[in-house]
Amino acid sequence: MASGGDEGEVFFFRLNNPVSVQKRQSAMLPIITGAIEGRRVSVFSPTTQGNHPYRGVELTNSTSLKLMPGPLSVYDGSVFAGDSQIGYIGAGESRMLAYAVDLDVDAERTTNQKTIVQKVSIIDGVIYKVDAIESMYAITLTNHDSALDRTIIVEVPRHKEWTLSSSIKPYETTDSLYRFEVEVEAGEAEKVSATQTREQRTSITLTSTNLPTLLSYQRQGAASQAVIDAFKGYASRRAEVDAAKDKIKHNESETRRVSTDQMRIRDLLRAVTRQDSLYARYMGTLESHEDSLDALRAERQSLIAQLEQKKQTLDLYVRTLRVE
Repeated sequence: MASGGDEGEVFFFRLNNPVSVQKRQSAMLPIITGAIEGRRVSVFSPTTQGNHPYRGVELTNSTSLKLMPGPLSVYDGSVFAGDSQIGYIGAGESRMLAYAVDLDVDAERTTNQKTIVQKVSIIDGVIYKVDAIESMYAITLTNHDSALDRTIIVEVPRHKEWTLSSSIKPYETTDSLYRFEVEVEAGEAEKVSATQTREQRTSITLTSTNLPTLLSYQRQGAASQAVIDAFKGYASRRAEVDAAKDKIKHNESETRRVSTDQMRIRDLLRAVTRQDSLYARYMGTLESHEDSLDALRAERQSLIAQLEQKKQTLDLYVRTLRVE
């Protein structure tokens, strides 16, 4: 047995007894000669290929020394079971190592992600939506071994800053994984499911949504009747603004039509004399056009005033709108 120590950022081993090595000879020296803790497990991780977990060992460095990284061979009793690789293990730390495929256990994984609208509110003309994004990861483990039970470690990818809800409590949490321990009796099956949820807040303008969308949120229990009524009030006022704009467009179109026809009549007047019977007719048409243009200009001013009033009404309604 050896003892260890630290020197700066490195560590060293000190043999408790001196060793003599003859010239041009080498020696392999045991650092740890005692037993260390370990338990037999099977391991299913996100990177596992296929539908079987790996046979493994949860190794605990129960010595006072640090274990160097490197390859190792695994024996089940006196029978060679497989090769593995371990990283650095400090005193008292544990590591999971896998060495062979556990063909007696089938693993069927299911993943799914969905977004659930939780709450909708309207504040100052902006719709605020709170969504719950759920990421589900489930594994069904079937032990076809009729003689031996299995302790299976299921590793589930961990999303940082997400909230976990699971069928069983993880026995270990790392920066990137949740580890769940499942006992699967011989010939039986067990399922592990883990759902991770995070809240997402988004905002959209009132003009970017519609009533059917809000009604669908209401059916999901996310939008109140007050939100629906508030949007209907906005939609009706918005419709009045749009209708006022359409009237102005129609007025402008009619003004262009009359002006164009007026230019046509003036061109015709140049081709006739005052004594011509058509002259009086053309002049009457011009006078009628002038009357129409005067009326259209007056109407346009009135329509613009109405539009501004409706815009102000809509703006005031939106600015004072606060419903949840």
